[in-house]
This record gives sequence, structure tokens and C-alpha cells, in this order.
Amino acid sequence: FTLLVNSFDADRLVAIPGAGAPVECTEISADITVAFDRICVVPRPPETGRMKIRLVPVKDGRRGRPETLFVELP
Repeated sequence: FTLLVNSFDADRLVAIPGAGAPVECTEISADITVAFDRICVVPRPPETGRMKIRLVPVKDGRRGRPETLFVELP
């Protein structure tokens, strides 16, 4: 599935699913990226229920504060 994320101008953004490999998020190429500036394509696990994803920004070579979100999978 796809997540649209505002990385607050991070140089890189990595999405880390609870039970999977980290995913490098890519920049959205648009003239205006006020709301969302990154797209993360996270493989959907076969299980249903709640999936935990950590978003880790990197700016100027330094790791930023990670954010955790939960996605309900039907």
C-alpha cells in the first residue's frame, strides 16, 4: 500500500514496517509539495489487523525524531 507523508523537508525518509524490511520513501515530483512531499510504498503483509510503521527522517546527515503510526488492515 502507499503512504503519502509530509517529511518536513527531510533529505531522506525511511518507513520501517513492524515485521519487514525498511523501505526508502521517494520524493514526490511536483511544483508544490505543501502537504505531502514523500511517497512510501510499503508491502502489505498477508495478515489482517493492526500494522505498526515507524517513519524515520534524515536531514543534514542526522537522524530526526521517528514517528510511529498504526494502519488497520482489513
